[in-house]
Amino acid sequence: MDAGEAEEQLELLWEVLREGDRATIEALLVGDEEHPPLGCSVDVLDRVGMTPLHWLSVEGHADVIDWIVDEVGADVDLGDTRYGQTAVHFASTKDHARVIETLLERGADPMATDKAGWTPLHACARSGSVDACAVLATAVPAGGIDARGPGGHTPLHRAAFWGQTELVSALLGAGADRGALDEKGREPVELICAGGDRLGELPALRKLLRSPPPRYGAAA
Repeated sequence: MDAGEAEEQLELLWEVLREGDRATIEALLVGDEEHPPLGCSVDVLDRVGMTPLHWLSVEGHADVIDWIVDEVGADVDLGDTRYGQTAVHFASTKDHARVIETLLERGADPMATDKAGWTPLHACARSGSVDACAVLATAVPAGGIDARGPGGHTPLHRAAFWGQTELVSALLGAGADRGALDEKGREPVELICAGGDRLGELPALRKLLRSPPPRYGAAA
């Protein structure tokens, strides 16, 4: 195979990865009786620094992920070269809960941080990925629900900032600390809708994030 043919085959690989066409992916990466493989690593990078596993995670092809990790050996914790995001980050952004389960079952780190310092739960918070959050919340270690990202922001800070009411509710239900302070001493309630594009969520978020009233014991 000359250089031009190899380039065409690589372009085909990125196309069929998005489609989740396992048969063609297998023929290109592993080869078959009629066609030799491309001869590239399963963790080959495309022009934007993403691997086949990254694209399968973006598109939600959990069944193909089973195969590419178990049988071809894709690295579940490899970050893309641009942002350092792992397959779990990409699946979190797209709310592909089944993909996250598949990756975690194969040893992926639910607390992996990208180059900026965000975890997959922070990615859920930014995009409002409730189903993905539910999976991650049960997988992170103690205290992981309040993991600190840039500026000391927990996932709850970030969800409040971007006006993600459902995600705020899910994080609180999973035990997130509504009183956590960022590096500027701010609670999540002080950042509500500061992202600016979901201002209609202000009343619901204020209700969710305001400190609950103190509880007093019954009178003797």
